Amino acid sequence: MSLGAKADVATDVVKVRGKIVSGPAPEKIDLMLNKPKGYVVTTDDPEGRRTVMDLLGKMAAKVYPVGRLDFWSEGLLLFTNDGDFANHVLAAKTEIPKTYEVKSNAALTRDQLDKFRRGVVIDGRRTAPAKIRILKAGPNPWYEVQLIEGRNRQIRKMFLALGILVEKIRRVSVGPLRLGKLAAGQVRDLTEREVERMQALWDPKMLKKKAAAAEERPLRTDRPQRSERPQSSERPRPADRTRPTERPRPAGRKAAKKTASRPEGRPSGRPTGRPEGRPAGKFAKKASRKVAKKAARPAPPRRGRPR
Repeated sequence: MSLGAKADVATDVVKVRGKIVSGPAPEKIDLMLNKPKGYVVTTDDPEGRRTVMDLLGKMAAKVYPVGRLDFWSEGLLLFTNDGDFANHVLAAKTEIPKTYEVKSNAALTRDQLDKFRRGVVIDGRRTAPAKIRILKAGPNPWYEVQLIEGRNRQIRKMFLALGILVEKIRRVSVGPLRLGKLAAGQVRDLTEREVERMQALWDPKMLKKKAAAAEERPLRTDRPQRSERPQSSERPRPADRTRPTERPRPAGRKAAKKTASRPEGRPSGRPTGRPEGRPAGKFAKKASRKVAKKAARPAPPRRGRPR
């Protein structure tokens, strides 16, 4: 390179005394794709088949796929330009759980489910313990399978070792990342929160550092502090509020008619006894007549033997 020449940091490699001079760090890009079936997970296919890079458009030159899904499988696939992020996601020691929805041509028996959970020997090695549960029963049931490995065509080989064929595979989550309602063939950026939750899988202290940094931020001064807010004792209570003077409710037509028909001197409400001077009722008169007749009747002669 002669004096005065210009170099493009994005495409050129600049060396000084045999050592590469690094330029500014590129912006980190992390993407999620809902891979449809019929695409190969690679940056370039020698057989000329469609690759997942065809679905990324302009972003294809800046990122590369993390992990793999076979040609007929679909679902969540990650892309990044951050080598450290990709290495941690793919590392076996990280043991990031990956969840799949699997459709088979027949149902697994209880013994087969237990074998699946303990691990199945494929390619001469036993797989790590896995989780499996049924999602939809039937002649072609759906299962939810969770693995912590990423071996080539692992789920298909595990089912085949038990005598069952797999018809469909859809990956729905990688660690805390969920496919959600992302349509097939669509791609979106990972949020900052999603990236932090992924990094916390291999760096648990990262979230604590974020929380400590948030506590050190200065408080907002445009809103009143807690000490400046009115205390509960200073607030007016319902009992202290002035109430309007109560007015007598106007009596209805029925009450007015009843009051007008009541004789003078009769107390209002239900009487507790017969007031003085009030004539007796018909039952009291009948009883008094019986008593008078009995008193006026002559006494009958005494019966007995004469002495």
